[in-house]
Amino acid sequence: MVDPNKDFRVAIVGGGMCGVLCAVGLRKAGVHVEIFEQASSFGEVGAGVALGPNALFPLKELGVLDAVLSKSDEEKPTMRSFRYISATGAHDMIYDYPAAPSDIGMGVYRNAS
Repeated sequence: MVDPNKDFRVAIVGGGMCGVLCAVGLRKAGVHVEIFEQASSFGEVGAGVALGPNALFPLKELGVLDAVLSKSDEEKPTMRSFRYISATGAHDMIYDYPAAPSDIGMGVYRNAS
């Protein structure tokens, strides 16, 4: 619900993940928001999205984490370690990120039509 005491509007350019989440947060704060997106429609693109701890916290705070989880193959976020491997040459490991109990994350895959 828009707060009538807020005398400004916010335009968000881009209806991707960040734009939509910004709009959700602002609307919850009572701010009038309009999203402007170049694409005429949203569709399935055959892409995966990895969400780490820094992404899961705001999703939870905005009240949309359960909706995101419902689109994932995972029941809940789990501990994740990451390995950065060179995409060229012998594919050498660049860095092995050790996992801590707070390093939870999840992946969501969007099938292509």
